[in-house]
Amino acid sequence: MEEINKKFEFDKKALLLLFVIFFGFALRCLTFYFNPFINPDGVLYVNQAKAIYFKKYNLITSCYSYLSPCPLLIAFFYLFIPNWVIAAKSVSLFFATLSFIPLYFLLKEFLNTNETYLTMLTWACMPHFVYHSQQVIRDPIFWFFSILGLFLFAKYFRIKKVSLLLLSFICFLIGSWARIEGILYIAVSCIFLFIISIKDHNWRAFFFFLVPIIFILLVGIVLAKFQHKDISKLVPYGRILNRVNYTVKRYNELRNVLKKFDSIETGGKFRFFFKDARYLLWWIAIGTVIRNLFRAIFLPFGILIFWGIFKSSHLIKQNKIFLYFLSLSIGAILILYAQALYNWAVSTRYIALFLFPSFVFLGLGIRELIKKLSFKYSTALIACLIVFLPMKKLVINMTEKNRDYFTYKEIGRYIAKNEGYKRKIKVAGTFKRINIVHFYANENYPGVVCFDRKFFISNKISADFILKLGCDYFIWDEKHSYKISLQEILKNSPKKFIELNRWKTKKLGEMILYYIKL
Repeated sequence: MEEINKKFEFDKKALLLLFVIFFGFALRCLTFYFNPFINPDGVLYVNQAKAIYFKKYNLITSCYSYLSPCPLLIAFFYLFIPNWVIAAKSVSLFFATLSFIPLYFLLKEFLNTNETYLTMLTWACMPHFVYHSQQVIRDPIFWFFSILGLFLFAKYFRIKKVSLLLLSFICFLIGSWARIEGILYIAVSCIFLFIISIKDHNWRAFFFFLVPIIFILLVGIVLAKFQHKDISKLVPYGRILNRVNYTVKRYNELRNVLKKFDSIETGGKFRFFFKDARYLLWWIAIGTVIRNLFRAIFLPFGILIFWGIFKSSHLIKQNKIFLYFLSLSIGAILILYAQALYNWAVSTRYIALFLFPSFVFLGLGIRELIKKLSFKYSTALIACLIVFLPMKKLVINMTEKNRDYFTYKEIGRYIAKNEGYKRKIKVAGTFKRINIVHFYANENYPGVVCFDRKFFISNKISADFILKLGCDYFIWDEKHSYKISLQEILKNSPKKFIELNRWKTKKLGEMILYYIKL
C-alpha cells in the first residue's frame, strides 16, 4: 500500500510538472499564432542565417557585425521548416520552452514541490517574457543556457563534483555568446570561487573553472592570428570596455544638453526643473531600472522577489550559494543601471539578467506568502492569482501589440509577388519600420539582402531625392514626420511614380505603394 501511495504521489508530481510546462508552452504558442511577423532584430539574424544556409560565408557579417548562435540555429531549423520567419521564431519558442527544465532542477535544489511549481508558473505567465519567447531574438538561447549554468553551479556545492563546474562554464559561455551581458555570470562565478578557495584553502574548484577560460582565450588568439581575422568582430567582448567609456561620455553629453534649457529663454517655466535635473541623472537612472524591472517581471512577482531577498538573511549565513545568487542579482542591477546611463533604453528583455539568479528568492517569497495565508487551499489560491493577475497584459500582448506589422508584411509580400521573387528589391519609405517591408519583399530571395539605412528617409523628401536613392519602390505614409503632401512630393516627376496599392494602418494612417520607373 505504501508503494502504491508513493507511485501515486510521483505520478501526481510528474503531471503537475508537465502541466506547468505545457501551460507555459501553450501561452507562447498562442502569442506566436497571433503575431506571425518578424521583429526588426530578427531581420538581421535571418539574413545571417541565409548567408550560412546558402554558403555565402563572406556575407555572414554584412548586415550585422557580430555572429551569435541565433543565426546558426535558424539555418539548422530551416532544414526542417522551409519558411524563414517560422523557422526563426521556432528557435526562440524551442529554447524558451526548454528553459523550464533546468529551472525546475534549479528550484528543486532549494524549494519544496509546491514552491517549485508555483515559481515555475510565474515564469510561464510573465507577460513580457511570454511575448519575447516568440520573437526572433538571441534572448531565449541566453535564457536556457544561463539557467542551466546556474543549476550546474549550484549543484556543485551540494555534491562537490568539479566536472559540473566545467559544464556550468560552458553553459555560461554559450549564454554570453548569445547575449554579451551574460559574461556577468562568468565573472561573478570566478570571484565567488576565488573567495571560497581562500577560505577553504582548496583551489581545485577555482582552477577547474578558470582553466577553460585561459584555454579558450589562447585558442581564439592563435586562430585569429593564423586566419588574419579580428576575433572581436565575431564575438563582441571588446565592446565591454568601450561601453564603459561611452557611458561616462553620454552622461556628460546629456548634462550639457540639459544645461541649455536652464535659462528663461530656452527652458521657460520649466527652467528650474532642467537646472536640477542635470544633477539628478543618477537618481533618474535608478528610477528607470526599477520601473522597467517591475514592468518586465510583473509587479506582484517583483514584490515577491524582494520579499524573498529580505527573508533570506538567515539562509545566506547557512548556505553560501544564496550569497552567490544575491551577488549575481546585485551585479545585474549594476549592469542595468549602467545601461540606463548609456542610452536610457532598458528593454524589458534585459531584465532576464536579474531575474534568473532571483528565481530562488521569488520561490522564497512564495514560501512566505503561503505561511501568511496558512489555510488549506492557499497553494491553489496563489496558483490562480499567478495565472489570472497577468492575464489582461498577456491578452494585450497577444492580440493588440504591433498590429501595423501585419500591414508591413502584406505590403512586402505584395511587392515580392509583383516581382516574382527573381531579384533583390530595394524599398524606401518615410517610416522607421520600412526595413520590415524590405525584408518581406526579399524574404524568398535565395541570398542575403541587407537593408540600407539610406532607404529610411528621415529628412525632408522630394521626388528628385527619392529618384537619386535608386530604390525600386517607395511607400508614402500619411503621418510621416514632415507632413508633406503627395502633390508636393510628386509635382516635378509624376510619371515616374506609378501607384500600385493603398493600405490603412492605425499608427501611420493611409500608406500608398509606388513603383519607381527609372
